[in-house]
Amino acid sequence: MHGHYWTNIAIAKADVLLVIGNRLGDRQTGNTSRFAKNAKIVHIDLDPTSLEKNVQTFLPIQGDIKNVVGQLLDASNDIMSSYADIMQTRSEWTTTIDGWKNRKQGSSEQMPGLMTPQYVIERLFHWMPEKAFVTTEVGQHQMWTAQRFNLSRPRSFVTSGGLGTMGFGFPAAIGIQAAFPEHLVLDIAGDGSFQMTLQELATARDNGLPVKVAIINNGYLGMVRQWQDKTWNRPSHSRMTSPDYIKLCEAYGAQGFVIESQDDVDQVIQEAYAINDRPVIMDFRVREKSDVYPWVPAGGANDEMLLEETQA
Repeated sequence: MHGHYWTNIAIAKADVLLVIGNRLGDRQTGNTSRFAKNAKIVHIDLDPTSLEKNVQTFLPIQGDIKNVVGQLLDASNDIMSSYADIMQTRSEWTTTIDGWKNRKQGSSEQMPGLMTPQYVIERLFHWMPEKAFVTTEVGQHQMWTAQRFNLSRPRSFVTSGGLGTMGFGFPAAIGIQAAFPEHLVLDIAGDGSFQMTLQELATARDNGLPVKVAIINNGYLGMVRQWQDKTWNRPSHSRMTSPDYIKLCEAYGAQGFVIESQDDVDQVIQEAYAINDRPVIMDFRVREKSDVYPWVPAGGANDEMLLEETQA
């Protein structure tokens, strides 16, 4: 639904698709009747009920992924010596994919007087040390984080995924910080999701856990607002008001920052990351109506995604 342009197009045009441990839910496939319609799909999953549940496959394989993939690798040993020659025959395909990667997907550029949430998220990652952990809540910020987070280590990005659990990220970050006290742990949150579990500031403070929370504060339940605006043009109860996070931090013994200018973003992030004796909240007052792109509207195929951001 919000996957990169090049991956959606490559899947749509592929002739063989190897799917490993993915349930092929509607968020991955879009319109199932038009998903990878040119491809022979090989689907490997431990759960037999996930095989051919949503998408018909050429070859469904039920089994432990480690064992199945191990057998595939063993069987392919005799062709690995000619791998370079095989890849040479695919040079036109890989060049085409590289061209798709350069296609504009959605803006992170600044607007006069306003920060975009995409820009803030990119800067949060720019200053992040290598051995850090990131969690998210649920909503637009979750999608932007998934799109922009450069996964350099396994298990360093923790999100609720398809469960859609608002309020997940902050308690998850607290647990990770307790397990890895020497590492930076950052919860990227929406102003709606964070209010589900913000009382856990007491837990973080009582246990001396310096969890960082970056609130992408746009004054909306952002994903709800995007669907209402783009699909029905009829907003309903998606506008919301946040508490004064500085006063909240004072009440809980945490450290708070309010960031309203792009000029202050880098300095505040660096200062917040350096605090190691208490929880930290960064309240980024971003542009109210930014949308997640690419975006596949309901009923659409993945290769029919919308790309350019329409200013509201």
